[in-house]
Parts: sequence; structure tokens; C-alpha cells
Amino acid sequence: MGTPPPLDPAPQERPPGTGSSILRQAAVASVVTPWILLGLSKLGNTATPSIPEGIRPVWSVGIGCVVAMIILVGLGFALMGLTGGLKGQGRGLVVPSTFGLILNGLAAVAFGTGVLKGVQQQVAVKARVADLHQTFQREVSNQLRKFDSNSPEGRDPVQTVHEGNESLTRIQKELASAARDLGGNGGANTVALEAAGAYLKKLQVLSREYEQQLSVLQKTDPANPSTLQDKADLAPRRVAIRAFLDANERLTDYLTHSEEKVVAELNSRNVSPASREAFLSSFRKGKSRQELVLRIRETDRQIGEGMLAMLLLYEQQWGDWTYESDSHRVLFQEDAAVQRFQQLNKSLGESAAEQQRLQQQLARMPLPAQM
Repeated sequence: MGTPPPLDPAPQERPPGTGSSILRQAAVASVVTPWILLGLSKLGNTATPSIPEGIRPVWSVGIGCVVAMIILVGLGFALMGLTGGLKGQGRGLVVPSTFGLILNGLAAVAFGTGVLKGVQQQVAVKARVADLHQTFQREVSNQLRKFDSNSPEGRDPVQTVHEGNESLTRIQKELASAARDLGGNGGANTVALEAAGAYLKKLQVLSREYEQQLSVLQKTDPANPSTLQDKADLAPRRVAIRAFLDANERLTDYLTHSEEKVVAELNSRNVSPASREAFLSSFRKGKSRQELVLRIRETDRQIGEGMLAMLLLYEQQWGDWTYESDSHRVLFQEDAAVQRFQQLNKSLGESAAEQQRLQQQLARMPLPAQM
């Protein structure tokens, strides 16, 4: 007689209440997840400003992924509890699950709206920053073009420089306003705009000093021998020339090291290397124009030094030279003085001619927005 086949084991029954307990926990969890999202949102808003600018985008993406995952989990719990409640697998599941479904649904809508708004805002930020970068470079270039001691258009050079300073004031205010408007949404762009504003502020200080000393130099008219009535008249002329030369030297030094100044402003604000290079690429577009301006500043130095040398000659030959108002000539008694005067006069004329040529060349150069 054969062995009877083994009987199937009796099905193990799940302990009473186990299924409903799991569903109840899912329903409760669906209500709790939105509050977790709220706490996470507050934590993100509080911590974001202290996150290094270079890793802030990664931080934002990470937070966004966690939020999206929590929303999906919350929706899953709510659907699980609601389905179980509708099938009669447990009591008191429908109300909390429905409530959790509504809360997580609202969170999903808010998250999606926030992402869309963030994308739109970033597009707007990039457009505004690009426009401000171009405006920044254009205004700096325009200001450089107006640092002329002899305007090629025949205009008053002091007024020309003054107009350039007013332009600097305007663009500086625009940068400050943009930085405030963008706030934390601008990220590295906001910081870069603040750095650009700081650079312009210092440039403006030096430009206004140049403007003031140029105005004094114009009024003093140190190269005019017809108004030299007394030897004591030489001193205030020297003071005016040296003050102008000092202002020109400070401006020249700042412009010579302008990129270093901008980099220092960016580094002091912990701008990432990528954002820094993006800003500098725009700044460097005016390099050829800046080099031309520095050559003009050199002619300023040459003219100033030449005027000081001329005043020294007048002083050394005081009483041995006269000015003929009819012919507008200076007559010296000593041959050596005549040769020295002719040499200085020729040098001043060449420097002035070179300056005018460079100024005309600079005036013809297109601004960045016109390139």
C-alpha cells in the first residue's frame, strides 16, 4: 500500500487587526508628511544663505528631490489608507486618508508651482543680469572715453568728465537696485552685481578727484606766460599741476589694475570660480579701450611734467625773459634758455597732439552694446 500524498499545510491566518493597523499607520503618516515638508522648507530657507555659493545649486536640487520624494510617499500612504477604508478593511481610515490626500495634493501643486516659478525667475534673472553686465561694461567704457583733458569734440573737458561721473552714479544705483531686487534668488549674480557696484564706487571717487583737479588746472592756466606777473605766481601753478598729476596717477593705477580690483571684490564675497570667470569675461570686453585710455593718461603725465619743467625754466630765467603780447612769443636772452624752451615747447606740442589723436581714436571705438 502506497504512502498517501502529503496534505497541504493549513493556511496561516494573519493576526486579527494586523491589516487595519498598517492601513491606519499609513493614513496617519499621510497627514504627518505635509508637516514634515513644512519643517524641511523652513530649514532650507534658514540654511541656504549660509551654504557656500559654489555648492548652493546642488543644495537646492537636493532639497527639491527630498521634498518631491516625501510628497510621493505621502500621496502613496493616503491612497493606501483611503483604498483600505473604502473596501472596509478598517474603521476610521477614510477621513484621515482623505485629509492626507488633500494636504499632499496641495503640497504637490505648491511644489510644482514653485519649481515653475523658480525656472521662470531664473530665466528672468539671467536676462536681467546679462543686460546689467552689458550696461556695466558700456558705462565703464563710456566713462573711460570721457577721461579726456582735451575733448576731441571741442567741448569743455571738465563738463565731459562730469557727465561721465553722473553716468557712473546712475549705473551704480542700478546695480545696487538689481542686487536688492534679486536678493537670494540671484545667487552668484547678486553677489557679482554687488562687487561690480563696489568697483564702480571706488572708480567714481578717483574720477571725481580727477575732475576736480582738472577744473582747478583749467582755471589756473599754468602754461600761459602772459599772466605771470610775479615770481610768486609760479607756486600756485605748481600746486595745481602736481595735484592734477597725483589725481591722474591714482586713476591710472586703478585702471591699470582694474581686473585685479574686480577680482578682489568678487573674492571678498566668496564668488565661485565659474561665476567669477563669467563676470570677468564681460568685463574684459573693454580691455582694448582701457589700454587706449591708459595711453591717454600717460600723455596727461607727460604734459603735466612738461609744464612743471617750463615753470622751472621761467623761474631760473626770471628777469631774463619777456612775453610779447602782439606775437604771443616768449623771448629769452640766453641761447641755452632759448634751446631749452624750444625743446620743452616741442615736447608739449607732441604730447598734446598724441593725446588728441588717441582721444579721436577712442571716440571712434564702438561701445560693447554696439559691437
